[in-house]
Amino acid sequence: MKVHYVKTNKDYDIAFFPESNRFFRINEKAKRIIEALIKNDSLEEIANREDESVGVIEHYSDIVNECINPFSCNSKTTNKTLNRLVIHLANGCNLRCMYCYANGGTYHSDQALITNETIDRIFTVFYEKFDFIETIQLFGGEPLMNMNAIEYVCQKVEEICKNQEQKTKVGLVTNGTLINDHFIEMVKRYNILVTLSYDGDKDVNDILRKDIYGNGTSNLILKNAKKLKDETGQPNTVEVTYTQYHYNHNITLIDIIKHIYNELGTIGIHCVPAGGSEGEEYILKEYDPMVKGIDDIFKANKLEPDRNYSYSFAQRVINGLALKSHGKSSICDAGDGTISVSVDGTIYPCFMLTDIDEYRLGNIYDENPLNSEKFIDIISLFSKVNSKNNEECINCFAKNLCSGCLGLNLMNTSRIDCLDKKYCNMFRQIVEEVLKKMSSK
Repeated sequence: MKVHYVKTNKDYDIAFFPESNRFFRINEKAKRIIEALIKNDSLEEIANREDESVGVIEHYSDIVNECINPFSCNSKTTNKTLNRLVIHLANGCNLRCMYCYANGGTYHSDQALITNETIDRIFTVFYEKFDFIETIQLFGGEPLMNMNAIEYVCQKVEEICKNQEQKTKVGLVTNGTLINDHFIEMVKRYNILVTLSYDGDKDVNDILRKDIYGNGTSNLILKNAKKLKDETGQPNTVEVTYTQYHYNHNITLIDIIKHIYNELGTIGIHCVPAGGSEGEEYILKEYDPMVKGIDDIFKANKLEPDRNYSYSFAQRVINGLALKSHGKSSICDAGDGTISVSVDGTIYPCFMLTDIDEYRLGNIYDENPLNSEKFIDIISLFSKVNSKNNEECINCFAKNLCSGCLGLNLMNTSRIDCLDKKYCNMFRQIVEEVLKKMSSK
């Protein structure tokens, strides 16, 4: 698709060029000229038809030609660099979130903690394959159930990066309930980037994210998170799962974002719709609230410009448009920049695929696992599934701004190669809403 037109309720529409992420306000005449140029009508013919000079049409032609030149769409991941290595430290969790895809953090295995031996083997295997790993993300279950492993990984990263100009970042996703002084000291010492899972507002979080005894967790999470923020500046991101329960109780995205900002200050908000099989109580039935969040955020920022409200979907689109850039040619990072390792050393393309036999790539205790025939065959097959050159993505005007999720596809459609239509429609609407807001007078 060379150009996509967005209708507005103003005296102009928007021409969006997907291959360059450039956009312009246009009137009907400008639209006719753009369409004629794309059809390769002669400049003289267009000038005569539109009662314009050839010079004006040449100016249009220069702009259109620049806008429809395709991006080079290459993955950042090479044989020598891995974007993200996810390491599961704990196969278990102290919470029982109502929508959890990971079966209470255990996925479909017995509760277990990763051993130092397995961590050593992970580092040996992956640093034999890659010269550099951009981010090592510590995951679970709940990774703070294995504090010793957090420190052990950080020490190994510190040792490896000692003589490297470029440093590997260590990230961690936590529910926040187990944050203590020891963890805070580790965050300070090793510059750990912390993502906090929290579904505010408080009342909703206490319903959705209970501990194993059925108690609400909000007070504890916020107390711990505030102490962490005061002493380290972390967490840098809060991950929110928006559920049908939020929607049924008229709690909007902006309500959630304002609550988090009030509690923790300006912070990155990563918000995702709760996925899963139809009929599950907390699974978000329609994604309209994610789209409405765009209008709410822009309105709130006009009233409170000092707060700079935002969330991930909006920011992703705004950044792509502002930088005139886009993501990779793959739908998501799974197997294409990201590799995940479970507590027992089993390798998967993504943490969301843990314990699914079809996507087991091998085990770090296998001989040369990242170069095995099985690993190469599954990653190759996975890359085909993950490509934006599929029949549905190829002509989508939003594809160069989109970062989909194959794990969400699997949760919502039972097939990893079947795009979640609701998600696709949601993201297209979000792009159009952002374009309208950024084009407004």
